[in-house]
Amino acid sequence: MSGMTGMVVAVSSILFCGQEDASDLGKLEGTWKVVQMVEGGKDLPKDKIKNIVFYVKENRLILRDGRELIEKGTFELNSKANPKEWTTISESDESKPIKCIYKITAKQVILCIGEPGGERPKEFASREKSGVILLVLEKPDPKDPKPGN
Repeated sequence: MSGMTGMVVAVSSILFCGQEDASDLGKLEGTWKVVQMVEGGKDLPKDKIKNIVFYVKENRLILRDGRELIEKGTFELNSKANPKEWTTISESDESKPIKCIYKITAKQVILCIGEPGGERPKEFASREKSGVILLVLEKPDPKDPKPGN
C-alpha cells in the first residue's frame, strides 16, 4: 500500500456505525485535520497530508483532500475493548470492513488502521510491509484558514 491508496485506506478506516460509546462518539464529532500519517513504517511528507480533513457527524464520516472527496461511510466503535476498536464501512466497498484501533487524548485522535478485509492491528505502530497505517488527527486551530480549502 502506498501514496493515495494508503490515504484512501486510512480514510476508509474511519467509517462504520453500530452501538457506539456515546462519550467517545461525542468527542469525535466535528472537523479533524491529519497531522501525521505513517505507512509501512515511514512518515508521509507533510505536504502530502496538509489538506486532508475528516468531518465526523454522529456515525458518519467524510474525508476530503482540499475540495476533493476521497471517501465517505459509517463507523462503529467498541470502547470496551482494549485497545479500543473502530470498524469502518466505506460506501465505495461495503464488502471489506476496515478494522482499526483508536485512542482519544486531550488534543488528538490516534488511529491504527488495518487493510480492508484484514486483521485488526494490535498496537499503535506502522511497521515496514505490515499494511498498517498510523494516523494522527487534531482539531484545526480556529486561527488557521478554513480546512479543506
